[in-house]
Amino acid sequence: MVGYFSDNLSAEEVAELVLWRDANEANSRLFRQLHTIWMSIPNMEQLAKYDKVLAYKKFMDCVHAHQRQRRHRRVMYMMRYAAILLVTVGVFSYLFYIKGQDMVESRFADISVEAPLGSTTRMTLPDGTQVWLNAGSRITYSQGFGVRERNVKLVGEGYFEVAHNEKLPFHVNSSALKLRVLGTKFDFRDYPDDPNAMVTLVEGRVALGSHADSANREYQLQPNECAVFEKGSKNMTIQSSVAQASRQWTQGVLMFHDTTLREIALTLSRSYHQRIVIADRQLVTLSFYATFNRDEQSLTQILDALSATGRIRYKLQGKTYIIY
Repeated sequence: MVGYFSDNLSAEEVAELVLWRDANEANSRLFRQLHTIWMSIPNMEQLAKYDKVLAYKKFMDCVHAHQRQRRHRRVMYMMRYAAILLVTVGVFSYLFYIKGQDMVESRFADISVEAPLGSTTRMTLPDGTQVWLNAGSRITYSQGFGVRERNVKLVGEGYFEVAHNEKLPFHVNSSALKLRVLGTKFDFRDYPDDPNAMVTLVEGRVALGSHADSANREYQLQPNECAVFEKGSKNMTIQSSVAQASRQWTQGVLMFHDTTLREIALTLSRSYHQRIVIADRQLVTLSFYATFNRDEQSLTQILDALSATGRIRYKLQGKTYIIY
């Protein structure tokens, strides 16, 4: 955006920025706020090139040209005022140069983007990172994101394609896990009502750890590996995974591979924004293998397919689906 405000972008870059700005209200609001800051501050290049010696010389030339007939004491007063002015401008320039970025980072509140229940959301962060949010998920980042840090907070599930930047590692924090990457593709899942938090790596490499680990141990993930953190026992395990399957939900595909009925019910409840209750507690640990398409199949059709296995039944009572 600085390039846009200073008229240093190509036509293609301007078009891309305009598309990002108009994508949603949060982006538009951030653009307006940063433009206001930009218009209210001095030009950085001019400050950096400010020559106090040359400015002083020009000032004195002006004094001598117009006031040769005035008394010497008057000239000395003007010299003193000039020195004060130069010191003031110099101090202001230095303070602004040092503090300018902090102003951008701290002046405004954090930005949150949410995918409501029953839908998914795709967004682009200011650094170019692509993020898909699953139903009932939220991502939060500061308005200074990409200036001195790239930190986001995640509630729920998000698939990330992180823009590479060695100088600014990308950090994701959830209630249970913390993740650090440079540039990679991964799925991060940590819903408040899920018993486990999971990170599945598609490309690149990530380092992750648990907020509950006082030793601050880090676990390195390779592509096609999945880290599973059990919130109850605080135990972390690394296991093999078909990484590409972890992002199928971004295309509307619901893939269940040895998935418990409890997890399936939670996923369907979020995806269709419907209340689902398992009445028989002995059924919660039943595992299923199945693949459905949220965009092509209704919740009733999926429950019919699961019931066809003969292992469960369901009924609609009011607005609640009851599995028994």
